[in-house]
Amino acid sequence: MIILLYGPDNYRRSQKLKEITNSYRQKQSLFSLERFDFDDSEEFYRFKDFTSQQLIFEGKKLAILENVFSLGVKELNPLKELLKENVKNENVILIISDSRGLPSEFKFVLDEAISKQEFTNLDEEKTKFFTRSEAKKRGLEFSSQAENFLSAFFKNNTWGLVTELDKLQSLYQEPVKIDVGDLEGAGDFFKSSDIFNFINAVSRKQSSTEKLKSLESLFLNHEEPAMVFNFLAASRFLSFDLLKKMADYDVLVKSGRIDYETALLDLCLGPH
Repeated sequence: MIILLYGPDNYRRSQKLKEITNSYRQKQSLFSLERFDFDDSEEFYRFKDFTSQQLIFEGKKLAILENVFSLGVKELNPLKELLKENVKNENVILIISDSRGLPSEFKFVLDEAISKQEFTNLDEEKTKFFTRSEAKKRGLEFSSQAENFLSAFFKNNTWGLVTELDKLQSLYQEPVKIDVGDLEGAGDFFKSSDIFNFINAVSRKQSSTEKLKSLESLFLNHEEPAMVFNFLAASRFLSFDLLKKMADYDVLVKSGRIDYETALLDLCLGPH
């Protein structure tokens, strides 16, 4: 039997893998489990031995197959045949977990799998919901600005997000609403101090040239525009008029009329 878990969201996929594995462990008294990482091409032969040997007193076998689709054609073809041989074998449970999509040669896996689930990267709203849900499990509560910031910073990186939440849980053991300013001291979110230079340039109404220079440094460091925008919007140093302007930009971004990078550039160029 084959169970297929695939897609680039490694954390959610690994959690599902753990859930399935634990479920089988609870159901089966006689049970053997092996993990095979096909980044090592020699794993095919160990996997072949695992599926072919059936001990008298052995119950079901469970094999976790990782990086299957990284194999070259030479190794893929015999593996494909071996999977086909075991697709109906109820005593051998094969869990394929891979960040890649399925090659066309493995379409039969999609058709024959008793269970399949794709773990795509979350969009903005789903990332916020995921952040809120995982924070609640850890007894953490964030302001909307902090939630926006974390969701933007850890876009397409749920594993990094939960690691940061675990760290925050150890720091904030008493109930408290965490704001962006609290995150500043708790995590190493930026590659340099350029974000603070940018906030200073904007809040102190420096020239457009100075603001653009600071913003360019952030972009050169590959900082996410959405993350920079949310961090700036939550700054306690902004005037009321500038905060209102940031709120207007946010509405334009959320309506799809501009993106965060355009909003930041306009902020630098305009008389704010």
